[in-house]
Amino acid sequence: MVRGLSVRTLNRGQQQQQQRASSRRVARTRMAAARPGGKKYAILVCGDPVAPVLAKHGDFESRFVRLLSSEGGEGEQWDAFRVFDGEVCADLASYDGVVVTGSKFDAHGDNPWILDLMRDLRECHRRQQRLLGVCFGHQVLARALGGEVSRAEKGWCLGANEIAFDVAAAAQSCGGG
Repeated sequence: MVRGLSVRTLNRGQQQQQQRASSRRVARTRMAAARPGGKKYAILVCGDPVAPVLAKHGDFESRFVRLLSSEGGEGEQWDAFRVFDGEVCADLASYDGVVVTGSKFDAHGDNPWILDLMRDLRECHRRQQRLLGVCFGHQVLARALGGEVSRAEKGWCLGANEIAFDVAAAAQSCGGG
């Protein structure tokens, strides 16, 4: 509840925001403990992998720690938050970097958790935190920061796909051109 106000005095948007906040759980799954001075990373889990991918490669949390950690994560802290399940990180600003995973959900959707995620990503960007979005994660990150995101002409797909990288456009968007 907002201090000094009853729910009845809040406008509709404030009521919805308050309901979302109260229904979200603060959670942390510690994947590896940091040594003093070690780096801390948050993994914002946006869904579970489909069953065959889960069976072959494991969950997103362990997969990203395995792929992105230096020296097997020794001395790094990796915390996972299942944002699609309503978990939130109480102090996202305390992390050196944030990873946003893939998902079966629609990056163009307006689910409350997606809107909350976009707000959190804008705050991370404002703080100049390192951000990595993968698949759904890069789409929702681009959307949150005002980028152009469109649906694939061939529809939703899973797996490796060939893409073209425009070096000049990337340099320009990063302030290099």
